[in-house]
Amino acid sequence: MAIDPKSIVWDEPAPAAIDPGSIVWDEPEAAAPDSSIMQEVGQGVGNLLAGGLRGAGSIGATILLPADMINQKLRGDDFWSMKDNRERRAGIDGGLQAMGAEPESLLYKGGKLAGEIAGTAGVGPALAGGARTAGAAPWLVSALNTGGLNVAGKTGLAGLGIRAAGGAATGGAAAGLVNPEDAGMGALVGGGLPLMLKGGAHATRSAVGGVKGLVEPLYERGREKIVSRALREFSGGQADEAIRNLQAARELVPGSLPTVGEAAKVPSLAALQRAAMNTSPEAANALQGRITSNNQARIDVLEALAGSPAARRAAEEAREQAANAAYGAARGQAAGGITPSQELIELAERPAMRKFIASARRLAADKGQKIDNPLESLDGLHYVKLAVDDALAGTPNNALARNQKAAVMDIKDRLIAEMDKVSPAYGESRRAYQEASKPINQMDIGDELKRVIDPLTGRVRASQFARKLTDETAQRATGFKQASLAGVLTPEQLASLNAVRDDLARAEFAQTAGRGVGSNTAQNLAYSNMMNQLGVPDFLRNFAGGEIIGAIGSRAGDLVYGKANQEIAGLLANTMLDPAEAARLMLLRDSANPALLEAGRKGLLGVTRSAPALTAD
Repeated sequence: MAIDPKSIVWDEPAPAAIDPGSIVWDEPEAAAPDSSIMQEVGQGVGNLLAGGLRGAGSIGATILLPADMINQKLRGDDFWSMKDNRERRAGIDGGLQAMGAEPESLLYKGGKLAGEIAGTAGVGPALAGGARTAGAAPWLVSALNTGGLNVAGKTGLAGLGIRAAGGAATGGAAAGLVNPEDAGMGALVGGGLPLMLKGGAHATRSAVGGVKGLVEPLYERGREKIVSRALREFSGGQADEAIRNLQAARELVPGSLPTVGEAAKVPSLAALQRAAMNTSPEAANALQGRITSNNQARIDVLEALAGSPAARRAAEEAREQAANAAYGAARGQAAGGITPSQELIELAERPAMRKFIASARRLAADKGQKIDNPLESLDGLHYVKLAVDDALAGTPNNALARNQKAAVMDIKDRLIAEMDKVSPAYGESRRAYQEASKPINQMDIGDELKRVIDPLTGRVRASQFARKLTDETAQRATGFKQASLAGVLTPEQLASLNAVRDDLARAEFAQTAGRGVGSNTAQNLAYSNMMNQLGVPDFLRNFAGGEIIGAIGSRAGDLVYGKANQEIAGLLANTMLDPAEAARLMLLRDSANPALLEAGRKGLLGVTRSAPALTAD
């Protein structure tokens, strides 16, 4: 029977539409309980401590690496694979996470890094200790100990190479101790870091020095430091000796104040003094004033010794009175005449003595006295003695020969001995005359020494004074051939003359010692200081282009530093007149605070020791 198509149901009737709002897609999440601040702090502390354990675990895993590699080989795996060791490290993270730690937190990672740094801090000292035991050079030991920061004074390319090698060795060892796979990167970082720090330090010093060089001329303390550096630089390696001499400087002659060029005893500082005094008319006048006053102080010593005309007249009158009084007493003792002794008669037989007796008669006659036989009276013997003295004094035309002079001296000594026997008071009168003659003899020496004063300039000529300060001057001044400076002058007078000689010597040193220094050097200390502080090397300043640039820079600097240069030049000139102030300035130092230097050193050392651990991490 045929099927009626209309009776066929082709699909199930569509179900009633579903309301999306009535569907529950998931179970509602439970609200997370609020955590307290103390819980968060506790979690943070726990993460930090867990990180520290993890850092120690990194080093422990490295120590166990050989065992892991052996196990891999026994299983048939690649011996060089670090599969087991990586799993060990991951297992440490997993274990700590199971205990509540959060490996992805910053505190966990920070604790891990701190543990790794602490665990590798001794790598450099350990390597250095081993190198020292093996007899390595000090520079290698120092480079290993500091990660290349210190190479015991090695400089140049060799020093840079040693820095890199020491840093690479410690960096590679430290990074490898944390994770052997990072040893190469640790060596690369460790070797490069000291070179970067060295370059950075040099650049920083240059920059800081440049700022100092620009600013220092503009304030008083800065100008003092510029002068300090100039004095030390011009000392030519003798700065410490110069400071000691300046501190010990004193007046040798009262009123003669030494300058720096005189007191320092360093030729280059003497040359600098001359240059500094040419920087301005005021400086030149100040130095000339000092030279003039010092010269007058020396002349005062000579004039005090020579005495005034009135003082000489008084001394001569005092001598005459003393001698007359004593000689009058002596004549009284022999008023009735004398009988010549046998010694005196024998002495009169000598040919020279017969001449002296004849001269004595003439001397007496010239003074209105008639003496028939000089041997029979004290006056006559006295005239004989005067004739002997004249013969001994002599002149260049009639001076006695050496042996003849010795014979005449013998006659004089025997004659005086006989006269003292005849009249003991005569010996007293002779000694009184000699004693009263001392001030006059001292004045004679003073007059002789004053001949060294230049009649045109009024200056005491140093070389001539030194030549005259001898016993020959005493002999020439007094007329006594046996006279000496020490015998005629008092110890104080002789000491004052020696002081004049020494004072002249150091003044002459300041005027002549040392190679000439251009006055422009002293005039442009502000500009030179800036170039030095910037670290511009000499060859750049001295080659033709550098000189042009330097000249332009100096001209430009005059706009800012012109007054400063004048003030510095004035300060230098005034300082050169004051040894004590020069010593104080030379002791000024540019060194930084020692505590800051030590902190910086430790900081850099910490950087070199922690960088490899950072690399491995």
